[in-house]
Parts: sequence; C-alpha cells; structure tokens
Amino acid sequence: MIEALAEHRGSVSIHKHDGDTTLRVILPIAGAVIGVMNVQVGAGIYAVPVNAIKEIVNLSTHPIQTVGGRPVLRIRGMVYPVTHCARRFGETSDEDPKFAVIVNADRNAAALGVDRVIGHQEIVIEPVGLPDDQVGPFLGAAIRSNGEVSLVIDVRQMIDEGTAQHRHDGLSDCKQIAA
Repeated sequence: MIEALAEHRGSVSIHKHDGDTTLRVILPIAGAVIGVMNVQVGAGIYAVPVNAIKEIVNLSTHPIQTVGGRPVLRIRGMVYPVTHCARRFGETSDEDPKFAVIVNADRNAAALGVDRVIGHQEIVIEPVGLPDDQVGPFLGAAIRSNGEVSLVIDVRQMIDEGTAQHRHDGLSDCKQIAA
C-alpha cells in the first residue's frame, strides 16, 4: 500500500511526540475538485489551494524584510519565511511581488510572494504526468474556466523548502523570531 501511495504522490507517516502517536495518511488528489485562489507569478497563472491559505497580504502595507540574509514577512508578531514564487518557478518578473499569500500546513507557515491575486475558482486537479523529481513544487494541473492550464502549488513542499532554507541559515524556527 505504501508503494502505491508514493507512486501517486500520497504518503504515510508516523509521528511520536510526548507519548502521543499520530498516523498521517495523505491520499493522492488526482481527479479531486478543490477550491483554489488563482494568482499571477510573472506571466504564469498558478493555483493555491484555499484550504491552505491563512490570509493574503498587500506588500505595500507589510513590506518584506531581511533576517539572517533571508526574506521574511512580519505580521502581528509572527515572522514568516518568504518564497519569491517567480524565482522558484523560473518565471520572468520585472518587479518584486505585490502580494504575499500566507499558507500553512502541518503547523508550519510561510509567505508566497506573488504579483497579483486573481480570484477563487473550483477546479478539478489532475496529475502532471511526470516523475516526482521533475514535477517541482506542484500537486498537479487544472484547466481554468478560460481553457488555459494552471499548475496547482504544493503548499506543503513550498513551506518545507522555505523553512529548511531558514534552518540552514541558522534560523531554527522563523515564526518565533522577536518582532
């Protein structure tokens, strides 16, 4: 069963903490209907699952700062690592991100820097059809209402990459840096 789940981007994990054991099964979402927030990054339109969005922030009122040489966003006493999606996705963008989509998964959070927030849509997510090591930080793809394709961002992977980079730079828990 574990091999079949992994083959379809699912997983099983066991976590022990203070005598409690948690079994987490992540099922593949191919063919699932999910709500997404469409965002523009460079010339591309990407989809962020709405169930992972904590809030969306206009960066003109909450500018990105630097801690330990890495971009962070400070909001109401919390500090979030920032991923510039244009750089991460290989998109060309002449400007810095205008918005940050604050996302969370598994008690971790990060800010995704995007150029524009387009709006909510219900989509059917389908697998990309490439091996996992070639898919990048995406859960799958979806056809938008105008017939164009959007890649659905794997929020968990983006958070893991962002927090891992901050840990590598000596910031053990970016959310607890003094504001």
